[in-house]
Amino acid sequence: MKRPNATHAQLTIPTEQALAVVDLLDGLRELIWDRYGLQLFDELRKEYVSRRSDPFGDPDDRPF
Repeated sequence: MKRPNATHAQLTIPTEQALAVVDLLDGLRELIWDRYGLQLFDELRKEYVSRRSDPFGDPDDRPF
């Protein structure tokens, strides 16, 4: 499973709100890792191994 690419969004929120969002995301990350840590680790390992075995990834993405 490929992770979506990050997109750039222009945010104009106060620093305090941005910090609250970061805190929320940190909490969610912790909950998700607690619940799905082993499965996530396996998926990340598979991604890493597949990237190392084929550095160009998808054949349609190759530069030649």
